[in-house]
Amino acid sequence: RVLFRSAHVHGDAFQFLRNSTLDARNFFDRRNLANPARIPSFRRNEFGFTLGGPVFLPGIYDGRQRTFYFGQYQGFRQVLGATEVLSVPTASERTGIDATAFRGDTLIVPVSPRIKPVLDAYPLPNDPQGAFGARTYATSSRITTVSDQFSVRIDHKISSEGQVFGRFNFDNTVGPVTNPSQTAIDPSFGITFLDRERNAGLRYTRTASPHMVLETTLGYLRSTPLFVPQNLGQPAMQFGDGLYEPFNGSGGSITGTYTNRYQIRQTLTYTRSKHAVQAGGEARYYRDAL
Repeated sequence: RVLFRSAHVHGDAFQFLRNSTLDARNFFDRRNLANPARIPSFRRNEFGFTLGGPVFLPGIYDGRQRTFYFGQYQGFRQVLGATEVLSVPTASERTGIDATAFRGDTLIVPVSPRIKPVLDAYPLPNDPQGAFGARTYATSSRITTVSDQFSVRIDHKISSEGQVFGRFNFDNTVGPVTNPSQTAIDPSFGITFLDRERNAGLRYTRTASPHMVLETTLGYLRSTPLFVPQNLGQPAMQFGDGLYEPFNGSGGSITGTYTNRYQIRQTLTYTRSKHAVQAGGEARYYRDAL
């Protein structure tokens, strides 16, 4: 972390890094062909800065006694390796031969040409000692999250009786994938979380008299949490007996909401001697869409 300051401007910058070198393994992190290191990879990087001071534009505007700003930015980057253990069809089951349904017996079931491409799209088992026996497939999925956050505020003194304050914030987030077990079958089967948040506020404060203060506040919030599948063509398929991991569980379904909220508030504060009285009103308007 680095701090810096001048006569009027103050700020700092920071960097935080973490990886999987010192992480402990969980119960499912066993050494096998799919995961020889036992512990899935993990990388996290957080960085950003803050900056604040008076608004001063040489030859244009000198606000060193009236107008001040403060801003900050923070970035977040993470790649998380998650151990996934799935039940997938064996090589013989893909041809219609099942020797696991009944001990000592073998079933031969005709495989429809329509379902064969789906069975063949599954990865082959690689961990016969795993939770699903001969059908066990173990691997590590990479879950990526990218976030950028920024906010800024302005304070301005209009006169000895009035001042105004304004702020604006945004947060852009991409990821993580909410179904890493599906990306273990096909990377395009992932459902990515997306969000675009915006928040703004404006407040005007006026000292009407030594005993009375008026305050007017306006606010706005927008949020758009979305769950977006990457594969919009392949339909979802689940097996009625739960024998295998579902195939493209999302099936191209996009879900999410768009939320807009508006707020206005007016307050009055009156003080006299040791007593204070505060009154006001507030109105909010919500507009949501699914």
